[in-house]
Amino acid sequence: MDEEISKLQKRINAFRTTKEPKKKNSNSVDAFTIATELVTGVIVGLITGLFFDRIFSSKPLFLIICLLLGVIASFKIIWQTLNRKNNGT
Repeated sequence: MDEEISKLQKRINAFRTTKEPKKKNSNSVDAFTIATELVTGVIVGLITGLFFDRIFSSKPLFLIICLLLGVIASFKIIWQTLNRKNNGT
């Protein structure tokens, strides 16, 4: 019985050493992160623009301004993230 358990344990250890998952490079930025940042900026700009347009009754003005600000802010965050990852900090 002990011999079977030790054989099984050896097989498990052999499997673990050969099938270790690949570790993700911590310096890489995946596409999901970039897409999330961009979509978040656009959504926040859209909601903010619609809110201000409703308050001030200026239909497309604040929507356009806030969308542009949201996209610019998103690109700035993406740029900072990429620079931070490339510099290794």
